[in-house]
Amino acid sequence: MSPRDSSERLAFLRREIARIESAGGTGLPRNAPALENSGPAPAFLSAARLAGGLHEIVPASAPDSHAALALGLHLAASCAREKPSAGLVLVVEDFVALETGAPYGPGLVEAGVDPARLVIVRTRDARETLRVMEEALKCAAVATVLAESAVPERLYTLDASRRLALAARAGGGAGLMVPLALAGAAARLSSAAATRIEARRRSSAFAPVGSNRFGLPGPPLIGARLVKARGIFGFDPERVHEVAFHAFSVHLPALPRHGPDQAPARPLARPA
Repeated sequence: MSPRDSSERLAFLRREIARIESAGGTGLPRNAPALENSGPAPAFLSAARLAGGLHEIVPASAPDSHAALALGLHLAASCAREKPSAGLVLVVEDFVALETGAPYGPGLVEAGVDPARLVIVRTRDARETLRVMEEALKCAAVATVLAESAVPERLYTLDASRRLALAARAGGGAGLMVPLALAGAAARLSSAAATRIEARRRSSAFAPVGSNRFGLPGPPLIGARLVKARGIFGFDPERVHEVAFHAFSVHLPALPRHGPDQAPARPLARPA
């Protein structure tokens, strides 16, 4: 990647953040959407505590990558609701997009992300991700920066994470790093992050619906284990908290864009 390409991406990021700052808070209300049947989140996941610091969501194993990404998005949406006039920056590496898929617009809206306040930056490698994340965190008009990265341990050093932590402290936003390549390394990882959470998949309980004995799947659950927490004492590092990411309403209508295009019905020909 040439320095010119990286500079153009940073210039785009600065323009989009300035646009959000000048537009103010628009779009979804502060408390939307309401998630039914979702219990209270643990105190270490509160948006007020995450502001102004660097926090890591590490998958417990490679198959838990989507759980870590979902938890990161859940926390990013919570931080954005705490600062209605600020923007949300989502940094996605090309390799991560190939492995886990690109962000899906309707799904982001249902998760509580306002598209008018969202800036998605595609980066080519982990070095560019770290640079873009640092620049975005320095801006006071950003509520949170969520980075989906395949950064290796040799690049995500104590010095690199300290730069991100200092940038988050200067801007006041929350820095959320999801290092997918470091799956299973939550216990041995050394960084300047204030919080490290290990995310894993959990099975959802079935919710009864009327007389149907099978019911419907309950809210998707994510297991969150607090491995490191600066300023929190006496926590159990082995306890796994269940976090409801999103609960679909039983009466959720199907949107036309979620299904195939319906071809117009042709009249049946009369038999001869």
